[in-house]
Amino acid sequence: TDVERDATHIAFKVRRCPLKDAWVEAGVGEEKLATLCRIAGAFDRGLFEATGVRFENVTWTPGHGSGCCHIALTNRDAG
Repeated sequence: TDVERDATHIAFKVRRCPLKDAWVEAGVGEEKLATLCRIAGAFDRGLFEATGVRFENVTWTPGHGSGCCHIALTNRDAG
């Protein structure tokens, strides 16, 4: 995982995801895989935003490469 951070923000590029790995191993096609990743990203949004941080993500899509999602968390009080 690649990580960038400063006083109010952290961003990371997830290289491997156990959910995505399991779906690929199960033979899920790319379009359905993208949908499942988007659903998992929505769960992540709810989880992180419940803690009081601002959440942004870009989930895996076909052509996105071998990695997974990109996530950014920002202190909600940051300008």
